Amino acid sequence: MRALVLALILALSSAPSGMSQAPSCGLIDLEASIPVSERTQVLVLGSQHLRRIDTLDRTTLDPLLDVLEEWRPAAIGVEVLPPRVIATMQTRPVYDPALEAFAADQLAAGRLARDSLEISWSEAMRAADSLYVELEAAPAGRRAEVRRELVPALLVAYDLDNAALQWGYAHEDGHSAALPDTLGTLLESRLEASTETAAIGLALARRLGLARVHPVDDHLETDLFLAIADDLASQLERNDAYRELVESGALERPESELREAHESGDLLPFYLAINAPEALARDIDLQWKFFFRTRLPSGLDRYRVALWEVRNLAMASHVRRMTAPLPGKRALVIVGASHKPFLDAALSCGMDLEIVHLHEIVERQP
Repeated sequence: MRALVLALILALSSAPSGMSQAPSCGLIDLEASIPVSERTQVLVLGSQHLRRIDTLDRTTLDPLLDVLEEWRPAAIGVEVLPPRVIATMQTRPVYDPALEAFAADQLAAGRLARDSLEISWSEAMRAADSLYVELEAAPAGRRAEVRRELVPALLVAYDLDNAALQWGYAHEDGHSAALPDTLGTLLESRLEASTETAAIGLALARRLGLARVHPVDDHLETDLFLAIADDLASQLERNDAYRELVESGALERPESELREAHESGDLLPFYLAINAPEALARDIDLQWKFFFRTRLPSGLDRYRVALWEVRNLAMASHVRRMTAPLPGKRALVIVGASHKPFLDAALSCGMDLEIVHLHEIVERQP
């Protein structure tokens, strides 16, 4: 067997000149032979979590939103758990802590709306899919009626952000779904939340008139992570490299930089800075390559990195699903900055995808 492997390696290393010597993705060049202008463009926008700002002034994001609106993405992905992932996680109690951390509002709204509609999650998903098709084909005068049915169906389906988006459209039109006051308040607060999903994703979707945003997060790896979390934390607390990192204050620096940028009144330069290659490289070194310097005898440090990669690969799959109906168009994905380099790397293997960056679209605009 070893001889066979060595022979294969030698064969690949002496491949004829017709085979790519520097493939873009693995041993085989997957890049489609189509002009760059015909590829589907994907911009992964890295963000610090805006909830860290005590009182977010949304006008500080207007210059960024202006740039993104001018670029006109046909779809927007946000770092939120997709309804199908939430439903899958509900089937196993091991995921309960992750659901409490990342989907508490979706589940609470879903329960309240289900009591009102008396339909199951799967029925709500089917209804929402059908109503979206109906909404797309409906004349302007009928859209308010469709939205009155769509909003509660989305709530039962755990699609809270899209329910909030449609709720916002309904209010703009002077119509609203008949919902309990508790749900109306929840939808309003979700729409106006100090998060990148609401303040960038939903705000931009409303500017562009998009019918939905696409949840692209994933936490199905947390069954494995929770099994090691306590042991990993205990071992890191006794690790010199980890203690040195914590004491350096480097982990808190991004939050202070975000607050300073917010106080300047314009967050576009901040977003350009944190999405720059050198900043992303520093972030990877600080948060993830760091785990290769702790050298835990248990190997749990490397296990943690592997699970981070599992999550990002799953997110890349959700993004690719989002872009599948958009050949040759543009897609924006808004995620925490630490996800950006991993998503860029995974998505760069898409045969007809072109990865673009924030500074590029800023430079192209007049």
